[in-house]
Amino acid sequence: LAAQGITNGYSDGRFGYGDHLNRQDMAIFLYRLATVHGVAGAASFTPSDADYQRFSDVKRGSYGAKEILWLARNGISQGSNGRFKGNDKLTRQDMAVFLYRYALLAGVPGVGSYAPSDAEYARFSDVKRGTFASKEILWCAKVGITRGNANGTFGYGDKLTRSAMAAFLYRLDKLI
Repeated sequence: LAAQGITNGYSDGRFGYGDHLNRQDMAIFLYRLATVHGVAGAASFTPSDADYQRFSDVKRGSYGAKEILWLARNGISQGSNGRFKGNDKLTRQDMAVFLYRYALLAGVPGVGSYAPSDAEYARFSDVKRGTFASKEILWCAKVGITRGNANGTFGYGDKLTRSAMAAFLYRLDKLI
């Protein structure tokens, strides 16, 4: 990922392996992955005035604004109550939603027609039918993006670490 320019780490030379990932950093990583693969015109994207109206907390020139607004324009991120909440920590279930929507946009085969089986619902004790993001989580597991935790859970509401996001992006990159 570093060789592709998707992640550069911190300015002090660290990657921040165990640090929790902010939502805006995830947006930047996905945008950079999209530029590498030529997905949905990411490389030439310029936010419009209408794009800047999507989220009250994403301002012109703010960190990650272009990347966040590219995700929003392409249906990967919808925000909540008119806000993106870029400084909030990213949860594992939200990561699954973002990666699923990105894969759908990138044209990964089988994403749009995926329907979890009963056996797939039994995979993680904390992912039940009807739970927010259950389809997206189980798709990520089916294609090998996530493996879950050793205790049989997905870690539904857990905060996502930078190392886990790097692993998920690496595995997604192999599907595209």
